[in-house]
Parts: sequence; C-alpha cells; structure tokens
Amino acid sequence: MPTLFEAYTSGESSQSGHLAEVWGAQTFTRLVAHRITEVRLLLARAGLPGLCTASIRATDPTDPDRPPTGPDLATGTFDGDALTEGLAWQSVPLSTTTLLVPNTRYAIIWRAPNAVPSQSETYWGHRLNSGEYPRGDGFFSGDAGVTWIRWGSDVWPTDQLFEEWGVANSMLHVPIGGKASAGVVAARNS
Repeated sequence: MPTLFEAYTSGESSQSGHLAEVWGAQTFTRLVAHRITEVRLLLARAGLPGLCTASIRATDPTDPDRPPTGPDLATGTFDGDALTEGLAWQSVPLSTTTLLVPNTRYAIIWRAPNAVPSQSETYWGHRLNSGEYPRGDGFFSGDAGVTWIRWGSDVWPTDQLFEEWGVANSMLHVPIGGKASAGVVAARNS
C-alpha cells in the first residue's frame, strides 16, 4: 500500500497556468529511500486541455538553484479534461516508477502538451511569495522543459503544492532527523 513520503499542502494563495510550452515543477528532497508510485497535485483546468503528464526528474547539482534536468525517471498521464474548473487535489499514478535515493533532490514536472493558448490550459496551485517548503523550490519553463526559472527569490520563495507517494524499501531505509514545519511531511515509515 502506498505511503505519503513528502508533501507541501498548506497555504495555497495563487495558481500558475500550464500550456504546451509552459511547464511547472516543484523540487523536493528525499529523506527516505522508496519507490515513487504516485503524485497528487492541486490542479484545475480551463477549456479542455486533453492528456496531461506528471513526471519525476533529477535536478542539476551544479546549479545553485537546483533546477530540473535530464529525462523523465518516472511518468504518469491523466485526462486533463476530467479536472475541475476550481482547484482540487488530483492523483496521478505513475505508470513507470523509479527508486528515490535519500538526501537527493528530485523534481515533479507537470505539463499539458495539448493545451492551446486562449482555448485551454491547466493550473497548479502554489504558495506565492511565502513558500515554506524547506527542501525544494517551485520552477517554471517557457520552452517545454529546456530551461527552468525558479519562482520567486530567496526572500520570497514560491512553492507548488504537492504530495509524493510510494512504497518503502526496508532494505534501503535511512533514519531521518529534524522536525517538519506545519504543512510539510518529512517521512512516514511503513
């Protein structure tokens, strides 16, 4: 049974739009090894955006902002036409999965490749200018994931709202320390 491993779920104050070329991302740092199986995102739609994709990617350790990089490590698709017009939590099961290594930063990528400007798009809820997720940042790309720009700044960070679910691998369990702040899940062991 899947377990919630990492999340930032409180304080939605705005939303970002996503089209064929405009993608969103939220980076997160794993504290416990596990196989990711699903993401839950706070999403909405306008028009009929068609098939959408959520994926997991590595991040660039040589860049101080740690943007997403490389190919998809895990992917899942979802019928964006089934989203509501108001923000609601949507589960996206991943049809391909990957093992997430402890103390490594990854990125959840959301895209709506069939969305057409002025006709359809998807929205991802985020905490604008006061993001409190301590182990990652929100990003956007205006060129279908070729380059990434971090939302906000060090003073006013912006985080996308997300949940990251998976199956623990007890052979790879690494104890964690520290304390999660309100609305942030550090890890739950199964």
